[in-house]
Amino acid sequence: MYTIGQMIILWAEKVNKFFSTVVRIQNDRGQTVCKDGPYRFVRHPRYLGGLLYAIVTPFVLSSFLGINSSSNFGGFAVYKNLFRR
Repeated sequence: MYTIGQMIILWAEKVNKFFSTVVRIQNDRGQTVCKDGPYRFVRHPRYLGGLLYAIVTPFVLSSFLGINSSSNFGGFAVYKNLFRR
C-alpha cells in the first residue's frame, strides 16, 4: 500500500503536464483538464496517493502514535470530500 500510494502520485505527475503542488489555474500555459492515467478513475490522484501513503506509513514504521494521527487525517479527508460539498 505504501508503494502503491507513491506510484499513484508519480503516475499523476507523469501524465499531467500541469501537475503542481500549488493549486492555481495556469491560463498563461493553456491549462486543460487532464483525463488520462489515474485521472480517468479519480479527480485528485495526488490526494488519494497521499492518503494511502499517510495511513500506511505509521504501520511501516511501527509507530502507534502515528497510527492515531493518520486515522484522524483519514477521517478528516473523508469528511471533507463527502460531507462538505
